[in-house]
Amino acid sequence: MVIVKINDKLAKLVDGKSVRYLNINDKLADSEGKLLEGMSLDRLHLSVKSYQVWADTLKPVLM
Repeated sequence: MVIVKINDKLAKLVDGKSVRYLNINDKLADSEGKLLEGMSLDRLHLSVKSYQVWADTLKPVLM
């Protein structure tokens, strides 16, 4: 899967100081990479619901 390969490469950029990586794929898509119900209206762009999931996941990391 392309997204998994890209995320693996992004994760390697983490330096523990200024670069962080948070994988939220399991909150947005199934194990095959298919977006979960309500995460996209057109199967390409994220929906408001998915951005809320993203924000809720980031909040504890950034606080």
